[in-house]
Amino acid sequence: MKNSILNQLLTEAFTEALMLNSKYVTACHLLLALLRKDSVRESLSFVSLDTNELIQKVENFLSYGEKRESLHNEQLEPSEELQKIIKKLDSNWFNGQMEDYSDEYVYLNYLNILCESKEVCLLLVEKFVDAEFFNEPVRTIFKQFNIKNNPYKYKQNPNKKNEKSRSNNERVYNDDISNYKNKAPEDFELIKKFAVNLNELVEKGLIRKAYGREVETEMLIHCLGRLKKGNPLLLGEAGVGKTAIVEGLAYLIHSKEVPEFLSESVIFSLDVGGILAGSKLRGEFEMRLKGLVEEIKQIPNAIIYIDEIHTIVGAGTSISNENLDAANMLKPVLSSGEIRCIGSTTFQEYENSISKDSALKRRFQVINVDEPSKEATLEILKNSLDQYSNFYKLNFTEAALEACVNLAQRYMADKHFPDKAFDLLDLAGSYVRIKNSMAKSVDVSDVQKMVSILAKVPEIEVSTNDKQKIKNLYSDLSQLIFGQETAIRKIVDSIKLNRSGLGKSSGPIGSFLFVGPTGVGKTELVKKLSEMLSIKLIRFDMTEYNTEMGVTKLLGTSAGYIGYRDQGLLSKEILKYPYSVLLLDEIEKAHPSIFNLLLQIMDTGYATDSVGRKLNFNHCILVMTSNLGSEKLTNNIGFTNNNSAIDVIPEVNKFFTPEFRNRLDAIIPFAHLDEETILRVVDKFLLELTHQLKDKGVNIIFSDKVRKYIAKNGYDKLLGARPMYRYIEEHIRKPVADELLFGSLSEGGYVSVDLDEFDKYVFNFSSESFNKDELIF
Repeated sequence: MKNSILNQLLTEAFTEALMLNSKYVTACHLLLALLRKDSVRESLSFVSLDTNELIQKVENFLSYGEKRESLHNEQLEPSEELQKIIKKLDSNWFNGQMEDYSDEYVYLNYLNILCESKEVCLLLVEKFVDAEFFNEPVRTIFKQFNIKNNPYKYKQNPNKKNEKSRSNNERVYNDDISNYKNKAPEDFELIKKFAVNLNELVEKGLIRKAYGREVETEMLIHCLGRLKKGNPLLLGEAGVGKTAIVEGLAYLIHSKEVPEFLSESVIFSLDVGGILAGSKLRGEFEMRLKGLVEEIKQIPNAIIYIDEIHTIVGAGTSISNENLDAANMLKPVLSSGEIRCIGSTTFQEYENSISKDSALKRRFQVINVDEPSKEATLEILKNSLDQYSNFYKLNFTEAALEACVNLAQRYMADKHFPDKAFDLLDLAGSYVRIKNSMAKSVDVSDVQKMVSILAKVPEIEVSTNDKQKIKNLYSDLSQLIFGQETAIRKIVDSIKLNRSGLGKSSGPIGSFLFVGPTGVGKTELVKKLSEMLSIKLIRFDMTEYNTEMGVTKLLGTSAGYIGYRDQGLLSKEILKYPYSVLLLDEIEKAHPSIFNLLLQIMDTGYATDSVGRKLNFNHCILVMTSNLGSEKLTNNIGFTNNNSAIDVIPEVNKFFTPEFRNRLDAIIPFAHLDEETILRVVDKFLLELTHQLKDKGVNIIFSDKVRKYIAKNGYDKLLGARPMYRYIEEHIRKPVADELLFGSLSEGGYVSVDLDEFDKYVFNFSSESFNKDELIF
């Protein structure tokens, strides 16, 4: 190491570490060695820094560090951080011409490099010594403080001769902190640039009173009234109205509807992004933020509001010291109560950023902001309606407002009230104004049109009355699912009870266990139910969740594991589609831990995922299927056979625990299909083929012998009705497809299907044209 000055400083730092009984020599020990230099003390005195106080603070800080096991052990080693700093200090900083520079200049540059240490930087910043003070161009600092032995009288960088003077804004950012105390409020340039006065917006009529948030507002006021740490943190999902609560408080302050201690308060909304923007030089961000804080401290009863407060964690690290961010700079003033701060963020961002910093976390009092109910959201819409009516010059009917709430709840489940209801209201107004400039009002059909576009569902599904759907649900399902009338009846009854308000107070709309052999309509019934109600079908094959990691895959990985921030498969679907049919196929193959999860869901209607989000199952229909006891039904024909139910129930009781069975609304056994039902299934598949051919100008006719033969050979007791489609495809569809492509049916025509005496299929094709509307089955 050729640098004699650095050698001497390191020796002194070693001595400091020995005196303090430290285990390692750190950057703070080197800082102590620098602070004891008379030239450094003299230089720092020009910025009104009490060096003795700073030395005492550093020594106190080091007293809490790791200690040597033996007082006689003098084998001290530099810390990893100090080793990196030494390399920079020992680099060719002065191009091998140190004799051209004064010791004072060298010390100040060393102090500048030491600011890259987290501990050193925090200690200096807390005493209002910023990295910018030691940063380029150093000669400006020497000139400003008239330090003796200015090295620039010996050597000046030729590239700096024509340097432009700093702009007015840059001078503001780099003013000494004490200058802020002499400024009048109208001269607070940083506040004007990086903050918004919410009280002024209220005066201009740009902020309105907040409705439906009286409880949260009262809690906010109570928190602001604390002696210390009066810093509320509004915690809630995006769109629930956190910012509206703060704006509502500004409205109450302006109208003098708050306690006396808040009557003269002013709320400033801080723009963290604006403070960061354009901060190129190291230390510039810190000076902006500190300057802004100092200006706000000069305003009596000032309150700062930081929306998305999680952004202050790490803010500025990319342009400044790697370990110093806005959060660390704000901690002292938040703790002392010099400034009151209101923050807002979401649950996920709180867990990802703020909760990990215990020092920042304890400086705030969390106020949970829940999503308002449908009724509360409707009132909020009504109280804000004049704003939209005046803007669009349209009247919004009360039915349109109700549609905004009801349809948003059903089709925009990934968003939250009241934001999603306002989105629909706003879009409907814009749609009507653009579509028809002569229109006078917005009605339900306009809202339905917007929902259809946003949710990508047919408009007929949105406009169909729910009551009418439920009224016809039993008959509609019975026409599609054959031989399972009891199952259909129990499901429909559960839905009717829920929609009438007479159902159970907690848990899913219905929790059912379908038990029976494969291919008898268990899964098909659930699919058709989803289609009839126009709600999402969420399906999980439980054979994929037969290990201990099953719950983890559904709800997400626990903290500490790879991917723990990713949503679980079930969490993702339920959060997006709370109105859904949840189908768990082959539930008996799931891991036992899944049954514990289902107990909670069926009992309370809620579950909690790996990141603490509450999953709401109260609006879903839970259906589980199982093949338990299907071998008992092998010799039984017909669903209504009471013996079938008796045979399968013991198997169910043996496998599922009493507490699990007790939470089910019904255990519904599915038996093998009888002959009549099988024929109806055949007719369903043949009718589907008939309609497909009709669109191509072909009429097809099947003999009764063909229907019965397909029923006999296409149905398998072991596999149920599933093989029937494949059977029809192999023996009917493929021969007809050849004629459609290459034969007599390429231009349309007739085809009849029959059996010969050897039970072989016989096809008669004719190319004679006909009227499609006259086709019959």
